[in-house]
Amino acid sequence: MRKTNAILAGTIAVVGACALIAPSAIAATATPTPSPTGSATGLMGGSPSTWTPITVKKADKGKTIKLVKGQAFLFHGFVDKVKFKSSNPKVVVVSDAKTSGTSTSRAGGNAIAPGTAKVTATNGSTVVATYTFEVK
Repeated sequence: MRKTNAILAGTIAVVGACALIAPSAIAATATPTPSPTGSATGLMGGSPSTWTPITVKKADKGKTIKLVKGQAFLFHGFVDKVKFKSSNPKVVVVSDAKTSGTSTSRAGGNAIAPGTAKVTATNGSTVVATYTFEVK
């Protein structure tokens, strides 16, 4: 029994020493992981639907917004009453901000298919902003 306990204690000591040595040895020989870049090759996820949505600001009115199929976008800087309309919902779909109880969703949209669509933001009968979306 004592011999078994001694062998067991020795085994635990050896395994414990290996556990303490191994991480430092691995760290010294490990290849550093490259940090992500701003290019498409550094983005997480292969599908644009997994990317962070781009922000389309009110100040960007009149500009052309370039997207790829499946990419999402959010409108920023508009009051909740502004309504958005796409000239071609087969290319770009848009949604208005919605309020439900204490939470509010932001207005935004999604690139559906290659092509061009104009998106108009209106507050009542007043046009607040117009954008051209090009989807590749």
